[in-house]
This record gives sequence, C-alpha cells and structure tokens, in this order.
Amino acid sequence: MVVGGQSGGYYSSLTAQVTQDTLTSLGYGYFAKGRRLVSLDNPVTDALFSVGTRIRLVQDPAGGPGKVPRNATTAVPPLVTVRPRLRLPDGTARFGTSVFANQEMLLGARVYDPPAPITWTRGGRGPVTLTTTCTPGSRAYLSALTFNGSATMNGGRPVAFAGKLPAVRPPLRSIGVVPASGKVRVELRHTGWLGLPEQPIGCLVPGRLERAVQQLSATGATQVQVAGTPSPPGYRPAATARRSSRFRGSRAGGARPVTAPRAPPPTSA
Repeated sequence: MVVGGQSGGYYSSLTAQVTQDTLTSLGYGYFAKGRRLVSLDNPVTDALFSVGTRIRLVQDPAGGPGKVPRNATTAVPPLVTVRPRLRLPDGTARFGTSVFANQEMLLGARVYDPPAPITWTRGGRGPVTLTTTCTPGSRAYLSALTFNGSATMNGGRPVAFAGKLPAVRPPLRSIGVVPASGKVRVELRHTGWLGLPEQPIGCLVPGRLERAVQQLSATGATQVQVAGTPSPPGYRPAATARRSSRFRGSRAGGARPVTAPRAPPPTSA
C-alpha cells in the first residue's frame, strides 16, 4: 500500500519508475538497474514507513561460528500521520541530491546535523579520506552512488559497499557512532571509479528523531481501514485491481475520511 511493491526489497522487471525514484531518493539501493530494490536499515525511513520491528543477523551469543536472527523493536508513528500545520511545497518541488534532506522533508523535522564542511584527502593511489565534525553521540551514515569497497570510520570496523552504476547502487549504511570529540574521519578503500554525492555523510541525532516520532505519534490517525471499491454494474475486472484507503480521525482532531477517487472502467478499442 505504501510503495506499490512487496516491502522494501523485491525483484520485478515491471518495477514502477516512481517507486524506484522515491526509494533511491531516500537512500535505498538496487541491483539489476533498479529491478531488484535493496531494503534500507535506517531509523528515519523506518519512522516514515511505520516499521517498528526489525530482524537482524547477529553473531551467535553462545559462541557458535554462524549468525542467529535477533529482533529489535522501536517506537514509530502510525502508518497514517496528520500534520495540520504542514505547508506543502508547490508542484515544481522535487527530491534533491541529499538523501538526508529528502528524509527530513518527508518526516517534517530536522533530525540530522546540518551539513558541515567535508575535507577530501587522497594519498597518491591509496584510499580517500573524508573528515568532518558532528554532534557527539550521533550515528554517522555514508551515502554512496557508485562506491565499491569499504568505509572505515575512526579506525573502527570496515563497512562494505558494492556499487557499480548503472546496474548496482549501494544503500545508505551506518558507519559508526561519533565520539565525544565530534571528529569524524572516514577512510574509503575502493576499486574503480569513486562516485559520491555532494553530501556523502549525515549524522543522525537520536534525541531529535525521538521527539519527531513522539510528535507524529501524538497527531497520528487512531484507526486505518483499507477496503475494496465497488465496481460499476456489468464491469468485469481484468488483470488489475483498484483499492481505496481511508482513515478515521486523529489525535490532533479535525481530520476527515479520505477515499481514493474511482478510476473509470476500461473501454474497448
């Protein structure tokens, strides 16, 4: 219902362009030139799509050689939220080049640190180093367009990226927690062409996201219903189906049920 697909990661040769454009603008990745979308593990997009529970593979706590699934639950707003004071941009507005700004635009709150100057350093043919500053305790994320290699923040654990445009784009990934000094130093070891967006690093401040989630939860819909739309008399459905959705009320009050407009029945040539 949210993205017209089968969750955040699925394969289809008929993936809608608007689905791919929307998800990649938020930091999702893809294979096969966009036909195989790659799910994104990010708390901001989880809040946007009301994903409250995630199952991740972690090292076996019993000391086994493999990994075991572990679920983690976080507070997220309801799937339908109401923002009566929101002023939508005009019809010419589009997603920008920063996945962090795009996420904030849909969330309606500033949760990442404002873009700070980033210094690029390359030592001969060696790795590229990015340095910047962020709020201590925030979590740093790296956005890569066509980066194939690993990113290591402040000498920590390397994080792998596999990008090769136009076929493969890696998703936004967490690279570490910002230390008390606020200094971020990211070493990029790569093969092939290194392609990064204008704002490759974003630092998410947990407290800001928590406040945004609380606000959206307080004004969210209290009930969501999804129901079928009756067909005109004599109409026989083909390979497609129409759905309508509506919500009743909100904790903010003043919300009215909204029903998707009916599409006219198909006509034969």
